[in-house]
Amino acid sequence: MAKDPRRKRAACSREDAYSVVLVLAVIVLTVLSCGISFSFGLFQMIFLEVFQKSSTLTSSISAVNFAVQGFIAPVSSFLAERIGIRWTTIIGALLSFCGLFATTFAPNIYVAFITLGIITGMGFGIIFSMGTVAIALHFDRFRPVAFAVSQSGIHIGSFVYPFLGEWLLEGYGWRGTMLITSALSLNMLAAAMLIRDIMPAHQDPAERAASRSEIWTNWKYWLGHVHCFFMFFGVISFMTHFSPYAEWLGYSARKSVALMAIHGLSGLASRWIVSLIMSLHIINIFWLLFLTTIIPAFSQILLTFEVHYGILCAIAVLHSLVNSAIGPVFMEVACQIIGMQNFAIGYGFLLASLAAGALVGPPLAGLAYDLTGTYQCAFYVSGGSLIVSSVCVIPLVFKRGSKASIDSKLVMDELDIDDLKV
Repeated sequence: MAKDPRRKRAACSREDAYSVVLVLAVIVLTVLSCGISFSFGLFQMIFLEVFQKSSTLTSSISAVNFAVQGFIAPVSSFLAERIGIRWTTIIGALLSFCGLFATTFAPNIYVAFITLGIITGMGFGIIFSMGTVAIALHFDRFRPVAFAVSQSGIHIGSFVYPFLGEWLLEGYGWRGTMLITSALSLNMLAAAMLIRDIMPAHQDPAERAASRSEIWTNWKYWLGHVHCFFMFFGVISFMTHFSPYAEWLGYSARKSVALMAIHGLSGLASRWIVSLIMSLHIINIFWLLFLTTIIPAFSQILLTFEVHYGILCAIAVLHSLVNSAIGPVFMEVACQIIGMQNFAIGYGFLLASLAAGALVGPPLAGLAYDLTGTYQCAFYVSGGSLIVSSVCVIPLVFKRGSKASIDSKLVMDELDIDDLKV
């Protein structure tokens, strides 16, 4: 039976409106979760003074937080298949609040490890993975643009929170700052309630097992794991030690915070520019991933030289390209390698590899600082890891293939909403 054109237009209009709501909700989620976690460098020097522990141990808090964010992703994917994306995201928002609130009362660094590192990391990880999955499943044709817009919250948060955090630290101390931050995180609860629970239609168990076995036997997928590990190894090491490095060079805390804000704002611009390049199809997506990884790698190597503040600002801008590699470029590559039917579970395990890199990177960089008394060796290690990550992309250029468009069409046919897909 032919569909009523008026009903079809009305349904499409509702879907267009929901698409805007979904993107705005994910922006709120990423502004808060990523803005807070990417600004842990604010607390690095304070924790060193308050808890009187080594740089290796202190920097491990941020490493554990980012690691748990990734390791929890497969769990959140399994959970979403059973209780839905919305309720899974709500659980993540509540965990984030509880972790930040409990950190306010941390008497030592070991309690902060549990509250800020593990509990808050679990919440942020669930929120980020579910926001990404919601965007990937809802959008098809405009998916790269939707990724870029929704994840612009990462850079908005990275730009705003360092200044907000510094102002709060001056007026309320680090415990008061954590308390206020925990209250702000409750806004993620409201945003989570706006997410629909649309998941791919359930397959027959035998078909699902066969479909997922294709992931585990796909060499491109495993090479993606290696790429993810070394990429986050270098990125989180940089984010943890860049601001303390500026202070170590003799610049004021305000200037070091400004560097983090510049990195966040330029990351937003680079994400939009790269997304535009993707939509115009003027460069192969895999080569684009290579470029957005190798350029930040060499920007970290530049940090090994004695540099003045203007050079540090330029390095912050160059390194911000890696946000595109982590964001819309890598998301689209993952969609092409994994396919949409198994995207939630496949992407969840890729985030676990990101977590492993985040867990290892900052402590090793901190250890290099403890052993040598300088940051040069630390940035050699983190920059070298990004070079390895970029090299892993090269084989994918010559052996590329896409399951995303085929799987996406199959999923939409099963859901009978292919006319509504954005």
